Amino acid sequence: MPESQDTNISSFLIRFIDIKKPADQPGAYRGVIRHIQSGDEQAFTHWREAIEFIQRFFPMEDVDLESIR
Repeated sequence: MPESQDTNISSFLIRFIDIKKPADQPGAYRGVIRHIQSGDEQAFTHWREAIEFIQRFFPMEDVDLESIR
């Protein structure tokens, strides 16, 4: 399918770092997300932060940020 002038393609690299905790505590994570085209990068500890970063480059109107912890 040919791309139109309105096509917006963005690529992201997401790295997750598992934070090890004692067996009786739930694990936690942190991550880093990079927008490939611009090289901009941001660390995050909540998935919502990653989604907000993505929306800077690729608006997603149908994502309800209130439902994302």
